[in-house]
Order: sequence, then C-alpha cells, then structure tokens
Amino acid sequence: MECSYGWWQFRCFPCSHAVQVMQKANRLPYHYIEDYWKTSFYRNAHDQAIIPVPDRDKPNPNSFGDSALQPPITRKPPGRPKTRRIRSFGEEARPMQCQRCHQLGHHNSRLCIAAI
Repeated sequence: MECSYGWWQFRCFPCSHAVQVMQKANRLPYHYIEDYWKTSFYRNAHDQAIIPVPDRDKPNPNSFGDSALQPPITRKPPGRPKTRRIRSFGEEARPMQCQRCHQLGHHNSRLCIAAI
C-alpha cells in the first residue's frame, strides 16, 4: 500500500488516513507497521548483553593515590546569607520618605537640605 500523503513512506508507519482505509477493508493496521516499530524488534535488539571493551592505554585512577586531582576545598562564608526577595509581577517598590522633612524621594536625614 502507498499513501499520497507521504507520511507512510517517510516514517514507515501508517498515517491516520491509511488506518481508516485499513479498518474499512477489515484489515489490521498492525500487519502494515514495519518491524522497527514493534516491541519484538526492540526486545531482540537488546537481548544480547553488551560487554565493555577494556581500555589498556588508560591508567587505573586508584593507582594515583593522593596525587589524583581532587575537588577544591571550599567553606561557607561567615555571617548570615544575603537574601533578596523576588518581587511579584507588577509589584513596585514603595517610595522612600525622609524622616526629617517627610518628603518622598529621599530617606537620608543627615544629608537632607530641606528647611524645617
């Protein structure tokens, strides 16, 4: 069977149009599927044990002893970890208010130059 749609020839798997024709003709679509897509093919492909080939050019890492490359020694920095809250979408920062002149926009009362 062939399909003018091209899916069957490309994927070796019947397209939905071909399956409908097979069902109208009282044929099982399973018989028209390539063996590659069946579980029996997968089981046969993975039936044999895979034996790794030893690499004789590569030395054994256990033979290096203490001279083998080790990960760097790291330590946790002292003090409380700095955290910064992730703001929600659309959330804006609250404007700062000076404690000396109570105006918005600055908050450092020592550098405030507004007259009281």
